Amino acid sequence: MTDRKKVINELRFQLTSKEVVEHHDPIQLSVRDAEKILALLKEHEPVEPWLSYDGNEYIFHCSNCDYEIYHNGDSRDEYKAKEYAIFCRHCGRKVKWDE
Repeated sequence: MTDRKKVINELRFQLTSKEVVEHHDPIQLSVRDAEKILALLKEHEPVEPWLSYDGNEYIFHCSNCDYEIYHNGDSRDEYKAKEYAIFCRHCGRKVKWDE
């Protein structure tokens, strides 16, 4: 996992440099730093739930951490699940219900 604090501090340093602030010069990022920023952004993308059936009820799971985000009785209806599980309570990722 990327060290979020280090990446943010490096980007903040680049953005607040005198040349960038006074002359609107472009910032210089290495490919490695750009990849770190992309990795941090990807960590916050919404995840699609997946559905399982345990013999008694349908269960919606987070596709990031497999946490059970909603038990839906004997129905596959997503309506109540959409209202209840906006975010995964385990990993915090937003649940993407609509395709």
